[in-house]
Amino acid sequence: SKLSGNYNLVITISKTDKDLLTTFKSDIGSGHKISEVKPSVFNGCISKPKVSISISSKALYKSLKKLGVSECKSLKLTVPNIKKEYYPSFIRGYFDGDGSIFSYKNKGRIVYRCNIVGSTEFMKWMKSILPIDVRLYKEKRCNGMYYINIQTKKSLEKFYEYLYSKPGYKLKRKFDKYSEFIHNIKRAP
Repeated sequence: SKLSGNYNLVITISKTDKDLLTTFKSDIGSGHKISEVKPSVFNGCISKPKVSISISSKALYKSLKKLGVSECKSLKLTVPNIKKEYYPSFIRGYFDGDGSIFSYKNKGRIVYRCNIVGSTEFMKWMKSILPIDVRLYKEKRCNGMYYINIQTKKSLEKFYEYLYSKPGYKLKRKFDKYSEFIHNIKRAP
């Protein structure tokens, strides 16, 4: 998402996640159009298809600015000014944007992991509030960035509960993948 000086909120996401943008648009009662975004080229790579919505609203702009929403959140985000009861929803949204779920084989076993990347201050805060055992690592490729690594079965299950136990917006493809991981983890010896 991006805030511009003309009280404009622009949200651009992968076309495969368009349903999330459609739900958001419906929930706020917006008549704004969801548009396809022309693919961009960076270092010779063409971006995946994206969709975008642009909403001009002084009230929405000011509310989001007050909450600390800005461009390049991964690099700039600091501790949010929100009530603790909203932490799981906030973390779920952040995870949907800057988190990853993956598996790999190690000595014949499938290993599951979650990573979340962000600014040093934000990642240290997140580590302190999560009700699970996580490890914090310095991101070697980008100065001033850290990532949280969630690696034990118990921690992966607790993080899943933390993210999805309450209703709210979620990236369906990431939720489905994490749900499949949890199913596989519970079946594994």
